[in-house]
Amino acid sequence: MAEDMLKFYVFANLAQSYVSTKKRLYCYALNTKSATQSTNNTRQKIYDMNFIANYLPSLSAQLAPKAPYAEMIAKNLIANLCALIILELRFLERKDLESIINALCAQNLESAQAINATRGGVIDCLELLTSCGKNLLYSTKARFYLLLAQKISSPYLCSCILSLIFWNRSLTFVRVCAFICTFGRLKL
Repeated sequence: MAEDMLKFYVFANLAQSYVSTKKRLYCYALNTKSATQSTNNTRQKIYDMNFIANYLPSLSAQLAPKAPYAEMIAKNLIANLCALIILELRFLERKDLESIINALCAQNLESAQAINATRGGVIDCLELLTSCGKNLLYSTKARFYLLLAQKISSPYLCSCILSLIFWNRSLTFVRVCAFICTFGRLKL
């Protein structure tokens, strides 16, 4: 997932032109047997996405002379990666989300890292989420999602809602609706 974003980023910035098609080229299907849907390698996926998100700014600086939109595209991809990192936590425990909620609420990295260290959370990317979230948390929508996430006890629903701060994906809204309509039995 993160590797695909990195490839897309480089191609988008180096391309001189593009061709589009009216036909659907790719159909996304939820596959519970897929490596990207497996919960066995959650920590590695989070690490990979965090690494790519931290690498994008230096790559955009290198591409900037030839690609005028490199920095803007990198910022959007970093926000998308932040959303995917939070979404990866949906099958873990609520305590793993506490440090993210506290970091985004207080916008205070030190207190969030202390909470994360004492609870043994899996978040190694609080700095990325906090710095990316600072630019987004001024919107009414983001504050609403953050307040809502604080009141939700389900880690699945909480991480889905927190991810919406960074990226409004229609698939995330489908996940939330399916979870609510099935009283928590269906987790996509």
